[in-house]
Amino acid sequence: MDYKKTYEDRNKINNKAEDKFEAWCKDQEIEYWHFGFNEKKNRLPKFYTLHSLIRNLPDYIIYSGEKLSYIEIKGTNKVKLKDIAGYRQFGDLFCSDDNELYIGFMVEEGFMFLTLDEIEAKVVGSVVREYGNDKNKFIEVNL
Repeated sequence: MDYKKTYEDRNKINNKAEDKFEAWCKDQEIEYWHFGFNEKKNRLPKFYTLHSLIRNLPDYIIYSGEKLSYIEIKGTNKVKLKDIAGYRQFGDLFCSDDNELYIGFMVEEGFMFLTLDEIEAKVVGSVVREYGNDKNKFIEVNL
C-alpha cells in the first residue's frame, strides 16, 4: 500500500493481501472467519475514536484442524510501532497455548506467519523510520 496516498485514496482499492490470504486458506483447506474491522468492505464512521485495542483486532480467526488462531495480515514487511504495542496488548488479554496471534506477511510464495516474539527478535537493532504523511513510526521486518 502506498503511504503517500491519502487514507481515502488508499481505501478505494481492494485489500490485495487479505484477498490473497483468503484464496490461500481455501487452497490449504483452512477454515477462516473475518474477525476485525474491514476498512474496505464495511467502513465504520469515526473508527479512529475507538479504543486502540478495538481498532487493532486481528483480521481473521482460522481453524487449522487442531486449534483456533488469530491472524493479522500485512501486505508489506512494514509494521507500525503502535500496532505492535496493540498486538501485544491483544495477545496478553486473549491468547493462550490454545489460540495464538500470528502476523501473516504476504511474500512471493504465499505468507510467512510470525508470532510477536519472532518479529521482535527479527527487528532487534533495526532502524525506526517514519511515514511522511502521518509521522507514524515503523520498522521493517527482515523476512
